[in-house]
Amino acid sequence: MKPKKPVLGRGAAAPRPRTLRFENLEDRLLLSVTAEEQQFVYLLNLARHDPGAYQREAGLAVDLSGIVPRPPLAVNDCLMQSAGLRADEMAEHDYVAHRSPVTGDWPNRIARHQGYALPSHWPDDDNYVESIAAGSLYERAATPLEALIVDQGLPAATHRSHLLGVDEFYAENREIGVGYAADSSSTYGHYWSIHAARRESADAFLTGVVFDDGNRNGRFDAGEGLPGVTVQAGGRTAMTNEAGGFSLPVIPNGSYRLSAAGAGLAVPATANVLVGNENVQVDIVSGVSGAYVSFARDPVSAWTNPRNRLDVSDNQIVDPLDALQIVNRLNTVGSGPLSCADAPDDLLPPFLDTDGDGRVLPHDVLLVVNSLNRTVELPEGESNSAVNPLCPICQEDRLYRPPTADAQRIGSVNPDIAVRGPVWRTVCPALIWRPSLPEPASGPTVPSWIVLRPAAPAGDTQLFAWWATGDWTDGEAFACRELDP
Repeated sequence: MKPKKPVLGRGAAAPRPRTLRFENLEDRLLLSVTAEEQQFVYLLNLARHDPGAYQREAGLAVDLSGIVPRPPLAVNDCLMQSAGLRADEMAEHDYVAHRSPVTGDWPNRIARHQGYALPSHWPDDDNYVESIAAGSLYERAATPLEALIVDQGLPAATHRSHLLGVDEFYAENREIGVGYAADSSSTYGHYWSIHAARRESADAFLTGVVFDDGNRNGRFDAGEGLPGVTVQAGGRTAMTNEAGGFSLPVIPNGSYRLSAAGAGLAVPATANVLVGNENVQVDIVSGVSGAYVSFARDPVSAWTNPRNRLDVSDNQIVDPLDALQIVNRLNTVGSGPLSCADAPDDLLPPFLDTDGDGRVLPHDVLLVVNSLNRTVELPEGESNSAVNPLCPICQEDRLYRPPTADAQRIGSVNPDIAVRGPVWRTVCPALIWRPSLPEPASGPTVPSWIVLRPAAPAGDTQLFAWWATGDWTDGEAFACRELDP
């Protein structure tokens, strides 16, 4: 059978009932969302996050590199319902249009009828919220999304503007609903309706998917979502829909400790999340005790600095003190999981979990050390060309002098640091000495040194930390200890 030409609608009674259920936690109305509908939302938000990368990965014949990235759209039960009703009606009555030939209603009116509070000045008899697509090859979410983004044959590219928030009007949208319906006896077979809109209130949302990454590709795929997982932040609670999606309204311009737990989630997850005036994508993968914020490669946990994961002390600079705080924890308590603070949203340093796995390990120190190795400036006259690429810093370099105002805070980490003056670092070779010791051939005599050195030039599993076993000024010997993962 020859595939029918896909149709993209412009200008704008369900045969498949959409089951609604109530949860006692907040009496939130949860919609029966299909896996492909949730997949569409995820892929669209991925495209909005980096339009150019989405274009290259999908191999689209359109240049999206100049489109400004936009925040994610939060799934909304009412918009899911209105979009679903529209897709179902188009499939059942075999048409593709924004205005229903069955009821005469336009998408704005339909969204309001399903309980979504559009801005009051938007007319009922118009379409400000809907993009539609239909085609025999549109069974999977990725294909109609790509067609709507390319918008072939539509010079104004209205669908692209609507979904990616290209112009100022659509850029203000914050929430989304997606409907998908299929009918083999219809002209086009597969029908999609996407309702992206906003309310007059300026809520921000934590939104994303809780899923079991069965194929280990680091992304949500249809069918991987975990329903019924409780997500909490800022004293508010939501529960994932039947496809794993969730949205949680929060007060803008705040910091939040998000937590998730429930059936199917191998371990409870927690994460520190910063929210400005816009929505934030937060995805939770079963088996990971943190969460992936804004499609980041690495997770953050409740013990990770949401501003800069390597800034353990949260003083807006990554320096040796950040590594030392983790070393001190390893020395006094040892490696292992971190316990959650009593105050859920009280995000206070030290942020010891730099890799976001919910544990403190030597690897957390190495991330800081490796960053310092990459960013340190060479002395005048030195060149990177002379540095061993496996051990990028082979000369001494002065990094940080604690200011007087920081003495008390720094002293809580190591009292000696606050009073010794210059803090120095070397990586290759690793040395510590005092003026009372003979001057080493590889460097000048200095008041004191702090040294952090990997066990091997390219090692990423062990860390040697050298530190004084007693007061640095009373002649006590220095010690060396190997910290195993």
